[in-house]
Amino acid sequence: MKILIVFFSYTGNTRKVALDIANNISDDHVVEIEEIRSHKEHKYMFWLLSSFIPGRCSKIHDIHKDLRNYDIVCLGLPKWTFSCPPFNQYLKKVVGLKSPRLGVFITYGGFDVERYYNSLLRKIENKGGNIRSKLILRRSEVDIGNYQEKIKKFYRSLLDDSD
Repeated sequence: MKILIVFFSYTGNTRKVALDIANNISDDHVVEIEEIRSHKEHKYMFWLLSSFIPGRCSKIHDIHKDLRNYDIVCLGLPKWTFSCPPFNQYLKKVVGLKSPRLGVFITYGGFDVERYYNSLLRKIENKGGNIRSKLILRRSEVDIGNYQEKIKKFYRSLLDDSD
């Protein structure tokens, strides 16, 4: 299987999870990892204020936008207030969300993560995608590193052919 892991990370938590997911994928799969990078580096306060605007986008560096050549795609982002502008920009530009099996992983430190996830789910469904697996990790779990079983469950559900 050909697998793509695409993520945005400001503090490094989402990056750590993305790499841990990649490390848990068996060697008989081809794995590519791409990080969504903002075109400009901004301070945390800028991102915080921008995240209050639902659907807000920010310019990002070029990245894989056609997902039709992948069997599995894992999309990762931090949970900010209402949105994550760099990830929103990626989602706006990406094509082929119908093709791969999709997994979403979110890291967060605050609250209301389920509503955030449901908003993201609607955005992805509006682009034709169907999330097959989700992984939501609190920042404290990432700091401790005690989430390997959750990663395995996330990945197994992406491989599951029962639907």
